[in-house]
Amino acid sequence: MFKILTIVTLLITMSSFTKAELIVLASPIDNGDGYYTDMEDDIFNFHVQYAKIISKHDDVIILTDSTRYHDYVAELGADKVAIAPMQDIWMRDFTLSNTTNPIMFRYTAAAQGVGQKGQDDADYVQEAFAKIIDDAELVFKESDLLNDGGNFVDDYTGNVVVSTKFLADNNFSEDEARKLLTQIPGIKNIAFIEADEQG
Repeated sequence: MFKILTIVTLLITMSSFTKAELIVLASPIDNGDGYYTDMEDDIFNFHVQYAKIISKHDDVIILTDSTRYHDYVAELGADKVAIAPMQDIWMRDFTLSNTTNPIMFRYTAAAQGVGQKGQDDADYVQEAFAKIIDDAELVFKESDLLNDGGNFVDDYTGNVVVSTKFLADNNFSEDEARKLLTQIPGIKNIAFIEADEQG
């Protein structure tokens, strides 16, 4: 755990000086469900290619389990990889939004199933990440508003695009959502777009 905290803290510190982004990727983990088995090698190859390209401009760290750790290190070096298994590979959905004033919305059940079990699974996924950033003493706000991170995109200057899935998940009108979201420091303008749900 000390190693990942050091890496995350170093990369975030570097990002603040260089204006680089910190891109965090998560590999599938060996949890026995086999969901990503057929795609594991493709995901690994994509991560390696992507990390090599973005490392020219941004910082990257790949969170993985001990099964793939040495493979990633062999390709990218130990400073780009940490053993910190995430329960989901879609980091954008359950991590922080609003880069200038980070906020963690409550991850929704949509990607983890439906009903209370789906929400319990979503909370579990998010709590694993929250533990890492809490341990790294990163400052962020928490919100009970439901949101998958990909439905909230900001431009670092106060302009935010939010999908209508956010409205549906929280049972808000656009006006209600706009009033609540503009109370978050750093958010000035909000545009809503139709959600691109694929079932």
